[in-house]
Amino acid sequence: MKSCLEGDTRTVTPMLDQLWSDGAVVTRVQGILLPEEADEFVRQGEGMFSPSTVIGGASGESTGRTSNTAHIPKKGNDFVACIEDRLATMASHPISHLEPLQMTEYKKTQHYRPHHDYFPTAEPGKQRTTTVFTYLKSDNMEDGQCGGATMFAELQDASGTPLRVYPKKGDAVMWSNRTLSGDVNVKTLHGGEPVTCDTGHKIGLNAWFREGAWL
Repeated sequence: MKSCLEGDTRTVTPMLDQLWSDGAVVTRVQGILLPEEADEFVRQGEGMFSPSTVIGGASGESTGRTSNTAHIPKKGNDFVACIEDRLATMASHPISHLEPLQMTEYKKTQHYRPHHDYFPTAEPGKQRTTTVFTYLKSDNMEDGQCGGATMFAELQDASGTPLRVYPKKGDAVMWSNRTLSGDVNVKTLHGGEPVTCDTGHKIGLNAWFREGAWL
């Protein structure tokens, strides 16, 4: 895949690393973005962030989600459209099934409690099927010392330790929100653990795909 940066002749070759397969499939996509592509997304989001909301809350905001979010118009410019195409290729979904992208920012103490990305009920064709969460910024986060992991509460090893994916700039974590039979998969319960350091800073890019066309 070609770089999405204007005038950049480099190619992008993501590597898939399956992290979990028992009950739910969770995959790390290494190098889905070039570092400079991640920086460009962050640059475009400057000044757009506002407190994150949740569907169904009284005012939209929630103590369970204390991050900040920037909404990216679909195909808003050539760079965004190029990244959307790449994410759709990695997720094996038509680009038409992709919701508008969302950037989510976490600084010290900010978090998102465990939740599902799918909807409790959805009209035919409207359910979220696949999530790709890409790390755009991971300042002092990659070694796990400042928290901030994407944690899957239901995916636990023999000692009861849940699967944690720590941020790494340019990588993504991808999973299906459905079981093999097509039902919603409760084992995809996940959350963004709190950032614990003053110097910790995480920005992620949410890509959600529907079973039918978004528009």
